[in-house]
Amino acid sequence: MTSYELPSGAINALRSLPMASDEAIVLMGHGSRDAEGASEFLTFAARLSARLACPVYPGFLELADPPIVSAIDKAITAGAKSIVAVPWFLLGAGHVKNDVPTAIQWAREHYQVAIRYGSPINVQPEILALLAERLADIDPDHGIGSRETAVLLVQRGSSDPQANADVYRVARLLWEGRKYSTIEVAFSGVVRPNLSEGLERCFKYHPQRILVVPYYLYTGILTQRISTLVAEAAATHPECEFRVAPHFGQDSRLDMLAQRMVEETRHGKATMTCDLCQYRIPLFGREFLVRAPQVSDHSHGLRGTMVSEHTHANDAPHHAHGDGHTHEHHHKSQAADLKDRWHALRECVTAAGITSRQEFTEALTFWHSKSRAQLDAPPPYLLTAQPGHPATAALRWDWDSHRAEEFAGWCMQTLQERFGIRWRVDCEEEDPQLGPHYLRMTLLQYSQTDRRNGENLMSPPTPTDMGDATLTIPNMSSDFALGEQQERCDWRYLNANHWMGAFCTIADRLLSKVGVTALCLETGWFDTVVVFCRSDSAAEIARWFPEAE
Repeated sequence: MTSYELPSGAINALRSLPMASDEAIVLMGHGSRDAEGASEFLTFAARLSARLACPVYPGFLELADPPIVSAIDKAITAGAKSIVAVPWFLLGAGHVKNDVPTAIQWAREHYQVAIRYGSPINVQPEILALLAERLADIDPDHGIGSRETAVLLVQRGSSDPQANADVYRVARLLWEGRKYSTIEVAFSGVVRPNLSEGLERCFKYHPQRILVVPYYLYTGILTQRISTLVAEAAATHPECEFRVAPHFGQDSRLDMLAQRMVEETRHGKATMTCDLCQYRIPLFGREFLVRAPQVSDHSHGLRGTMVSEHTHANDAPHHAHGDGHTHEHHHKSQAADLKDRWHALRECVTAAGITSRQEFTEALTFWHSKSRAQLDAPPPYLLTAQPGHPATAALRWDWDSHRAEEFAGWCMQTLQERFGIRWRVDCEEEDPQLGPHYLRMTLLQYSQTDRRNGENLMSPPTPTDMGDATLTIPNMSSDFALGEQQERCDWRYLNANHWMGAFCTIADRLLSKVGVTALCLETGWFDTVVVFCRSDSAAEIARWFPEAE
């Protein structure tokens, strides 16, 4: 089998770029509860340091020490004036796009130091060569494959669609040109298909053997679980042979890859794959994540920071794909910080027009009385009306085709009472069993002062209803008039697929004209919170209530 190697000229070019005495490399890994897995990363960092003939400071995002910010601190204590930060992650998912940037932004502000942040490994020739080699090592046909053999590629999985799609891309690149009956994909955590489902897909081809290839850099609990589950499957399928390949571990090709990533970061050539990033492109069902702020917590990106400093809610940077924001604020203690966070959240949802201060306090009290969960993570249900309360600007929706009229009524009532917007929702093509086929949304003709009866349709709710909230419509004069405009969504399709995010995207095209945004906060396949809020508060609401896995 031919393995991938860089041309010798490229290797020499990389080695001919010496590091400045005040420049340091921080290598950032995920971390593992498994001591051997953490040790493998630290060993790799030492190998890279020897290869580059300069210090490499390793740091873990979670589960192992030292934290990333401690690695940065160590580099600065040693005299670093600038830092090259390399995310040693296989794919660009939530950790790379949120947690690690938060750690770096904190360090930039705290240490006043220049930090260049690189891109993750992504799909590289070295990775394909390593996977092909691991596959060949357990294949009786030496990696060429046969129709009697099925392959299962196993990766951890992510809440990021683009990262998951890249795993399928790798599987396809491995399958092309080889003779395996199939190369299927499975995920060991977070998303489906899980390992058992992946094996079931392989069984459909009636293979004589199944080769399982972990797509992991280092060992750990998840890789060990793969071997356990495959052994259990082998016990119930004696007619089929099962073989499991090892993870990547230490390999000179990874050393070369890391060296290239360091140089690309140093010279500003490291780029993220952003064409289908969920924070940039409104992917179906995830539209509300577009330009969502980058956030993390003290278990991930802010792990190891001093207790007196953390990210400020109002300063959280957005996924702008290249802009550099910093953020920081202080608190006296964890208890005081928690109180401040809930105060900030209350002010946020009040300013957004979702609840009044009193409604928020009552919702928090009600939720806490029904839940044993900790108060450090606000549930989306805090936005919704409690039993016996009038409708707020957020509705918890559990999907039922026969509740379309109820949902339409809530939309019209909420937009009228909370935001002074005349919005009509009509159900079309009703079916006794399936409910309506379509919902037609109409933004009725009005001006800021309705000339027909003098009613000020766009005046904000009274302070007794909404605290100090006011509604402002950007770029609209007092004599602005908007003609009747319509949008229509396929309610039957949305109901069947449980994708209220698509409804909110369609509704937002109408509402954005009057300074209001529709958001969808997914909390599970059958549990969704729909939110109407002022457009200038949408990003902050999404930060407080991100998608729940």
